[in-house]
Order: sequence, then structure tokens, then C-alpha cells
Amino acid sequence: MRKLWLAGLLVCMPLQAATIDEIADAYKSSGAIEKLLYVDGSEQRMYLYDGERVQREYFISTSKYGFGEEEGKGHTPTGLHGISSFHGKDVPFGAILDAREWNGEIAKIYTDETDIEEDVVTTRVIRLDGLEDHNWNTYDRFIYLHGTPEEGLLGTPASHGCIRMRNEDVMELYELISKETLVYISED
Repeated sequence: MRKLWLAGLLVCMPLQAATIDEIADAYKSSGAIEKLLYVDGSEQRMYLYDGERVQREYFISTSKYGFGEEEGKGHTPTGLHGISSFHGKDVPFGAILDAREWNGEIAKIYTDETDIEEDVVTTRVIRLDGLEDHNWNTYDRFIYLHGTPEEGLLGTPASHGCIRMRNEDVMELYELISKETLVYISED
């Protein structure tokens, strides 16, 4: 079943492409991908693929406003993305990152269904950049993979456009991927 989403992953590939290895082959001229993150919006889960194998599975939260690319709507963008930058490497667990920099504060982490008013970014930031015509503005919209103090809401749409993760999970992921990793976000 997981191979189905690979079928239409890249517009430059034939629709019958069914493995991450075939996707990587398509990228050899631009530096082949080593890993791929697949965000499944319907399941609110993210899968890290290493070859055809799922290396890790994470509970996540996409936007509570749904999916889309229109600026100012708070949607999670769909489609193929690259990783433009990593932030927070040496900050402590729960560190609050304002504009990708630690502000010196540590967030209280909620594991129940507490929904705090502001959209706090914690622990690590992995900034995305859209690679398709419809999601070209992902970078300008400041869309990230990042930690959240609202860990109890993971598994349900709760963000303001980014992809939220458990703080321990984003710390782990930060060490497992590189700028060569591609990210594919699907709403179904």
C-alpha cells in the first residue's frame, strides 16, 4: 500500500515508477536523494524511508486549517519539498525558537490535550522549500518540521501550517536526514 503514493510522486517520472530507488535514479543528475520523508495527512503520520524500507514512523500534526498553498491561510502545503536549512542543533530539549533562534526560554511540554493560544516552535527547526509550481512559496511562508509544546495534540491536525512533531522525535530526525532528503506531503 505504501508504494501507491510513490506512483505519482514526481511529475517528471513515469506514473508506473513504484520504488524510492526509481525516484532516486531520476535525481542522479542533480545529486541522488538518500532518504525520503512522506507526510500522510490523512493518518497524521510521517514516514522516513531509507530505500524501500520505512526506517522511522512519527505521529505529527499538520494544519488545523487544512491543506493548500495560499499565503495567509495557515494551510500545510502539499507536494514535493526540499530541505533548505536546519536550526537549533545545540539548543536544549523544549527550547523556544523565535525566527529559528533560541530566545533563552524553555517551553512547558503538554502531553494531554492542552491547546495553548500561540503557535510555539520548540527544540529543532527543519525548514522546507517547495519544489513544484503549486508550492513554490513554501519557503517564504516559513513552513517547517519542528517540535511543539502541544505533544498531546499530535495525531490530529493542530498546527498553523507547519508539521509539528514530538520534541524527542524532531531531535532524532534532525540527526537522521540531510539537505539531500526530499519531503513529500500528501493530504490523503
